[in-house]
Amino acid sequence: MMSSIPIPEEEISVNDKKSFWSSKRIARMAIFIAMCAVGAMIKVPSPTGTVALDAAFAFFSAIAFGWFEGAIVAALGHLLTALTTGFPLGFPMHIFIAVQMAAWVSIFAVVSKKIH
Repeated sequence: MMSSIPIPEEEISVNDKKSFWSSKRIARMAIFIAMCAVGAMIKVPSPTGTVALDAAFAFFSAIAFGWFEGAIVAALGHLLTALTTGFPLGFPMHIFIAVQMAAWVSIFAVVSKKIH
């Protein structure tokens, strides 16, 4: 029988800055963003050079801690990946891709909670 450690469900309130931006949450996001930076160093060969394993930690963060936290980690993780390759598609395009990654991670988190 496998036992799992319960993760407390934190209420996500974007409007209430005091409850969302706690020091514990900021530290946790910083750790996941740092792990995205490590994943950004593991490149998958592609024409643009920005395909990397940075999104894996963002998807885990979204499932474990909520869609908004995962979206922040995904966007900053992609920008770190693009930074390591010198923004080959241009900075505005990578901002657009970071917003898309945040959206997909958020959708993934919502769908995973719906279907378990």
